[in-house]
Amino acid sequence: MPRVHQIERERMVVDSPTAERRAALLVASIISYVLGVVELFLTFRFLLLLFGANGSNAFVNIIYSLTDPLVAPFRGIFSNAVQGIAVFDWSTILAMIVYAVIAYVIIGLIAPERPEYDDFL
Repeated sequence: MPRVHQIERERMVVDSPTAERRAALLVASIISYVLGVVELFLTFRFLLLLFGANGSNAFVNIIYSLTDPLVAPFRGIFSNAVQGIAVFDWSTILAMIVYAVIAYVIIGLIAPERPEYDDFL
């Protein structure tokens, strides 16, 4: 008579994210998105100043107007390097670094684990 082996299957239990975790991940995603937009605008500002863009141009003026309040707290900490009409704006670089650090610290506090794709489903 042939032997019958019983194989016990392991059941894999996957925890679905709780509502609290989903909310934390949503807030972390929003903060990350806002940081990306802020960094994008600050990068535009930096490059426009670096290449000596015409401040009376509508697009350039909008970028400067939107980013002035973001850069204002950091003005005067370092002197800007000026070469002709080009400006290396240290205050913009410092603002980008500080905002990124603040955002990542907040994200780390509210969602310390790295989000998985399945957490959003």
